Amino acid sequence: MPTCLTGDVPAGSGGTIEDGTYVLVAQTYYNVPRCPTSQVTATVLISGGCFQLVGHSVGGNHERELRGSMRVTTKGTRVVEDATCVPPGGRSDAPRKTFTAVGSKLMMFTANAGTDSSNPDRVEVLERR
Repeated sequence: MPTCLTGDVPAGSGGTIEDGTYVLVAQTYYNVPRCPTSQVTATVLISGGCFQLVGHSVGGNHERELRGSMRVTTKGTRVVEDATCVPPGGRSDAPRKTFTAVGSKLMMFTANAGTDSSNPDRVEVLERR
């Protein structure tokens, strides 16, 4: 289940994103009108800068499958996404996304406030298995 906080999304400190299979272990939303009650699961396969995501969101009276593929490059602490396969109704995320990669953990910091994205500001923590 996600947690929610107020304030600014922290910024990532960079690192090296290692190839492997990552599982979402935590998700924190910032400055949302109400904290989501949907349980989200996600697995991300990272190989050579290609991210493939499959996940599932269940909450209230809805259930949604999450899928997508994108080429990802890093520039310092920034993440640059080139979505190659976005599901219907989906969209790529913010131009302001940073990351921290330390050991088996990958943290993605997404700051959408002030952009044309309707997605919330958030931090997602993934762990390599």
